Amino acid sequence: IVDKNSGFISNHILKMVDINDHFYALTFDNGIVEIFDTIFIQLDLNLGKDEKISFIGKEGDKMLFGTDKGRFGYTENQEVTIYEAEGIGAIEKLIFTQNHIYARDERKRLFAFDSTGGNIWTFSETIEGIHQSPSGNLWVFGSTEIHLLKNNEIVRTFRNNEHFSSIELNSVSQDNESNLWLLSRNGGLA
Repeated sequence: IVDKNSGFISNHILKMVDINDHFYALTFDNGIVEIFDTIFIQLDLNLGKDEKISFIGKEGDKMLFGTDKGRFGYTENQEVTIYEAEGIGAIEKLIFTQNHIYARDERKRLFAFDSTGGNIWTFSETIEGIHQSPSGNLWVFGSTEIHLLKNNEIVRTFRNNEHFSSIELNSVSQDNESNLWLLSRNGGLA
């Protein structure tokens, strides 16, 4: 058991990320902590006063994080990279692709950044979610549409009379006959 009694800095772990058997824990009150067997190291993310981590996830060998003040970054090989962005709310989702970084904020807006963190594009619609498929396609979910993006351009749009917003999508795939397959987090497949 990992808790304060075992030397951990918090009893409140909100989420864990495993990257090649290397664990990161998002704690309620102490930010992100790296875990090496029984050694716990709090990451220095230079958080501002009252700034909290709002998202952690992983992309390959990178542990991604976003804050409630719109800052985001990653750790790789125990190095921390932080990006400052203006006009963004609390980060709820990050996706790093080969050429871009995509961030969805609490106001359901989608921003694209270049590899230096410079804002190059903002999606004009309200976004319920984003997902990157194993093939590298970026899927953007609106309340009634799903868009396939390539190089920040919409290349295909799927529309439905039903609202997608009631479905919390986990994965999207397109088969050889152009059928779109949606897997929801509650186990549904459409």
